[in-house]
Amino acid sequence: MTKIIESNSDTLLSEKQKKTALSGAGTILKGALKLGEGRALEGAGKAKQAAKKFTAKAIRKRAGQERATKQREAQEIAHQGELLQSEVQARAAGSGAGATDPTVATIQGNIAQETAYRKLSAIFEGEELARGLEDLASLREFEGAVSAEAGRLKRENIKRGVIVSALAANDFSDFFSKFGEDLSSDDDDDEELFFPEE
Repeated sequence: MTKIIESNSDTLLSEKQKKTALSGAGTILKGALKLGEGRALEGAGKAKQAAKKFTAKAIRKRAGQERATKQREAQEIAHQGELLQSEVQARAAGSGAGATDPTVATIQGNIAQETAYRKLSAIFEGEELARGLEDLASLREFEGAVSAEAGRLKRENIKRGVIVSALAANDFSDFFSKFGEDLSSDDDDDEELFFPEE
């Protein structure tokens, strides 16, 4: 019975090999979890970018609507001005004054100026509002791009951190070649495992 146990102990891993294997597996597992976290951060950045693009698109649509509304308002102002001019001419004709009468001409000139001013003000107001909304949309797109880039950089930093941690924990290029060797020799010296001589 003792001989069976002795022969089996030759094929079993030593305690040091088990610890090294568990340590390596733990490092790999932690690395995999961190890489998953990196992918999640990058995905969150991309999702935020998509949301910001959607918001920007809605804001641009609203900018176009505001511009169109103010243009319609300007057309209505022009139309009201034309109706008022016609009314002034009709009243002037009804009172016996002609269209060339200085008072009638002054009133019509004032109406034309006021109409032009109100019309241009409406167009300007709509244009300013639309530009402000378009700038806001551009800002939202920029914020989304920054979020996506930040997520990508976080993932890259995590990836680099995992690589550095793995290299600091063990020399994996040499780990698997040493895995089968008896690591209990050399008087429990772990230096060779972590820093192999070349």
